[in-house]
Amino acid sequence: MGAGGPKTRHRPARRVRLGSEARRDAILEGARRAMIAGGLDGTTMDDVAEAAGVAKGTPYLYFSSKADLIDSIRTAYAMDLLARGNGILDPEAESTEPATQRLERFALSIFDYAVERQELHHVLFGDPRTSEGEQLQPVIATVECFLTSAMATGELGPGSPRLLAHVLVAGAHAAMVPAMHRRPPDREAFLLLTRDLIGRLFR
Repeated sequence: MGAGGPKTRHRPARRVRLGSEARRDAILEGARRAMIAGGLDGTTMDDVAEAAGVAKGTPYLYFSSKADLIDSIRTAYAMDLLARGNGILDPEAESTEPATQRLERFALSIFDYAVERQELHHVLFGDPRTSEGEQLQPVIATVECFLTSAMATGELGPGSPRLLAHVLVAGAHAAMVPAMHRRPPDREAFLLLTRDLIGRLFR
């Protein structure tokens, strides 16, 4: 994803005075732009500094390495994704909607978020060397918490919430890949595949 092709020049940001937290956010945003343009492998920390509008070396004041910076971007992506689906899987929320349907809605919220940020998603997770299980741990933990609650109340049958959460998130991603590569992205195909997976896991 971009690493093997010609490097596209991004427009450097204008340098401004920023507070510490704002500067960190600017570096993260600059890194996203630079990595979409040049790919993970093709982007240097100097490229990140230029895109963020900060001096060379400044990114190292906030991130110990390029790998640390990439991990932070992936974590922020996962947290933003969770915010999109905020409340859908909240065990404390009162709902008459069946647990399986709530899982479907949560999966669709993930799909819609990934489509909106398709370039960034491909850059961050398109590399086969990437372990999505680690990078999407916040998502897996949210699903696990929901499954634990639904099983405790008897809404879902007994099982291993942790294992099922891993299988569900991995399966949803596997369904997402071909659906996202269609033009336009095939939301209905993703829903049907995910619905089938949920049905098989929670009969």
